[in-house]
Amino acid sequence: MKQISTGVHGLDMLMAGGLPEGHMYLIRGEPGTGKTTMALQFLTEGARDGERGLCCTLSQTADELRLIASSYGMDLANIDVQDADKLLNQPNAARQTVVNTAELELRQVLDHLKDRLEQVKPARVVVDSLIDLRLRSADVLAYRRLIRELMDLLVSHRTTAVFLDSTPEFGGDSQISGLVHGVVTLQRALPGYGMAQRRLEINKLRGVPHAEGLHDFTITPAGVRVFPRLSSKLDQAPPSLETVKTGMSGLDEMTCGGIQQGTSVMIYGQTGVGKSTLAAALLKGGLERGEEAAAFLFEEHPKTFLTRADALGRELSSADASGKLHTYDLRAGEVLPGEFVHTVLDAAERKQVKTVVIDSVNGYLTASALKDHALAQLNTLIATLRTRQVVTVLVVEQPGLLAQIGQTLDISILSDCLILLRQYEARSTIRRSIAVMKMRTGPHLTEMRELIMEPGRLEVQAISDDDFKVMKDLHLMSSRAPV
Repeated sequence: MKQISTGVHGLDMLMAGGLPEGHMYLIRGEPGTGKTTMALQFLTEGARDGERGLCCTLSQTADELRLIASSYGMDLANIDVQDADKLLNQPNAARQTVVNTAELELRQVLDHLKDRLEQVKPARVVVDSLIDLRLRSADVLAYRRLIRELMDLLVSHRTTAVFLDSTPEFGGDSQISGLVHGVVTLQRALPGYGMAQRRLEINKLRGVPHAEGLHDFTITPAGVRVFPRLSSKLDQAPPSLETVKTGMSGLDEMTCGGIQQGTSVMIYGQTGVGKSTLAAALLKGGLERGEEAAAFLFEEHPKTFLTRADALGRELSSADASGKLHTYDLRAGEVLPGEFVHTVLDAAERKQVKTVVIDSVNGYLTASALKDHALAQLNTLIATLRTRQVVTVLVVEQPGLLAQIGQTLDISILSDCLILLRQYEARSTIRRSIAVMKMRTGPHLTEMRELIMEPGRLEVQAISDDDFKVMKDLHLMSSRAPV
């Protein structure tokens, strides 16, 4: 069975190579989800391979359709476009009272399409849209009779056809999905802030395996781009768990030698405790090992991130300039979860990045209208990065400047190593403490230490006896026993 490309980036991957040739398919969704754009990509992909294409559109004029295509850089010069003016403006379509005019119009459409199929002999056909045919029908029976005849006609010409329609809640026909070879449903959700978030589902696709579930997609200047939902495969290589140095001797001591390749490290704490700075130090450690690294920043500009690291003796700007460090400036509400995880995975696979920082997880979740969906994507991403032997550093903000650590931390399950940063006051000075709370892959010290952040200096050292007494009085420590 031959499969043909849809022309939509990422969609063929969900279909194990593309659409089975010579069958009919339905793309449905509410207005504005990208149905027409996907159909145009389908037609122009065939034209690039030398195939003839036919587009029957009652939704817009031929000039409007060409304008839409040109806005995405697509050329319809080799596509035969038949709009309502050509389909309905026939001599015998004049208004009369002997035969129901609406039924006559549908017959005119079918006869005209039959002529074009004979003359053009297209390999690909798009009908946009079925709801326009329904609106022109005298009754449901006439419309369904027309659709059945049209499908028989397309089958006889062995063409691959795509019908566009609205979903049932927006007036679409729920029964036609049973007549076609495959159905793709497009969804669109508007968050309280930011861009519309689009997802698609392949409801059915006969004859080939396909990826089930919902997959994010976006409409770019080049058309629709799909981001297949990540699936962590059990047969992939397990993490090596090779111990690597963090670049901070004090932290290496607390983790009994360092962190393990292919694990995730969560840095958790209130604002201002040095979470991003510690993450920058872990990036520097990866660079010093001769590896490439990447930072995905949701809450600050890369320039700010790099300048602060430089000032604290963890110089990153030169690595960023040379291309060894890859920084990404991301904005809440402007990136889809699926798009984000594929960007991170691309850095790991194409750029061979071995240390990834996500700063912060809070910013990433803020960018999504569907938090559970975003969190599930992140969980699968971390599992996938483990198989690529990547150290994933997750920066997590403790909600509220004065919130207590006792509150629930739902995403701590994502981490193999959990580092807690806190603030306390000693001798009228705000100081920072650091503790390794969890390490799945081996032993770690349970004592709390001080994180020093000064110009040109970032290090971990033991807490002095005086500071220990202050922390005990503040109930941050009860003894020098394990935390």
